[in-house]
Amino acid sequence: YLTLAFLMLCPSLIFCITPKNDEKSEIDLTISNPLPGKGEVERSINTNYVNAFLLNNTKEVEIELFNIGDADITIINHLGQVVVSDYTSTNIPTMLNFNINSGCGTYCIIISSPKTFAQGWFVLQ
Repeated sequence: YLTLAFLMLCPSLIFCITPKNDEKSEIDLTISNPLPGKGEVERSINTNYVNAFLLNNTKEVEIELFNIGDADITIINHLGQVVVSDYTSTNIPTMLNFNINSGCGTYCIIISSPKTFAQGWFVLQ
């Protein structure tokens, strides 16, 4: 009986000792398509996408982009300082990771391209 009890307890002990996976939460983006003033014709089939996620444990922002053209990505802290600035092409599915080393606070993420403008807020604790 002791062996059976030990074998039943082992998986729960291993689960408690194993570190949790990085907690990933989606950053709510407000997306406008096309950019104000560009006047691009809306297509019936939309194959582009913009997604952003916050990895809370590692303080990283993960951004997924596809088919929005060449994009500028900017992350600004609550003081208005640019923390991250990057430029990328999105002709193929693109995933970017940015480490936010500026500490706790509220941040704004801006993704701007000829086809899409996206903006969202997230909080690092």
